[in-house]
Amino acid sequence: MDEHHINVARIVGMAVDLAEPLLDLADLFPAERRDKTHNENYYEETIPNYTNTQFQEHFRMSREKFEVLFQQVQQFVEVEGTRIPLRKKLLFALWTISKQDSFLAAGDRFGLAKSSEHGIFIEMVRVIGRMCQTYINWPNLEAQMSIANVFDRRSRGIPGIMGAIYGCHIQIKQPEGNTFDYYNRKGTHSVILQ
Repeated sequence: MDEHHINVARIVGMAVDLAEPLLDLADLFPAERRDKTHNENYYEETIPNYTNTQFQEHFRMSREKFEVLFQQVQQFVEVEGTRIPLRKKLLFALWTISKQDSFLAAGDRFGLAKSSEHGIFIEMVRVIGRMCQTYINWPNLEAQMSIANVFDRRSRGIPGIMGAIYGCHIQIKQPEGNTFDYYNRKGTHSVILQ
């Protein structure tokens, strides 16, 4: 046991002795500090200059629908004492939902601190979730029959259908286990969002 401790102490001592000259070299050649690049004024200047088509492409809704959503969200959010405008928070959340960007990339685009991004996203999603009952409801029997008739006509004869779910693949890094479970027909790894 003692011999083992002596060897570890000698190895640590030798490592420190070897590293000291490197510390001196670091003083001679200081590393250049790189300023982070940011998307400057994206929220303040770029978004207001989007055409209606560009806005629709980026946020998956028209400006008019965004304004309606914004008015509704305002009723559920306490805006006093917050430094980040509610409109910016909502646009950030919609961007994050609409794109496959990371929180870091989306936050950079909107000029948000890394520490704020996730909290803002969760806040906005919770608010929209509270509003769901107002806008999403199960149809009554009469509406169910009407919807089923429309689907029957459009699907060329599949009876009794009242809805359809859209799915999309969200690309992910290759997982360590069960890689084949996440491999899709396009040759990438993904999870399915419905």
